[in-house]
Amino acid sequence: MNFIIYNTLGEIARTGICPVIDFELQHKEGEAVLEGVANSNTQYVLNGEIKDYTSEQLYIKANIPYGYKWDIATMSAVKTLTDEEINTYLGDRIRAKRDQLLKDTVDRLNPIWWNSMTPEKQTEWAVYRQDLLDITSQSGFPQNVVWPTKPS
Repeated sequence: MNFIIYNTLGEIARTGICPVIDFELQHKEGEAVLEGVANSNTQYVLNGEIKDYTSEQLYIKANIPYGYKWDIATMSAVKTLTDEEINTYLGDRIRAKRDQLLKDTVDRLNPIWWNSMTPEKQTEWAVYRQDLLDITSQSGFPQNVVWPTKPS
């Protein structure tokens, strides 16, 4: 028998197959069991019936930013962290990415490589590196960062 386990809010916790005799043994305290097949990524349970999330709800669920979580009760993303916590996390991630991109340019500073470039290319690489260094000074940092384009 196919079963669906869901919580009191209607979020599908798990699905599976069991013998009919074990059907009522599948759920834990605070959960309910329903016969059927469901997809926890695209469906939920409301009043004992399987419902499909709307395309808008699916989009929101798939694009929840850091510091937010899906709230089935309101069918929306709700904030779970403070702005400071979110900005600290995002800032750390951006700095780490920036630092890696800077490391990736170190070979371009080698005098042998540097001297083989045209003055225009040298300028492109110098501007690119400076733009990386200035990333934390952008007005949208850390929520909205525009990454510089790496020279070819």
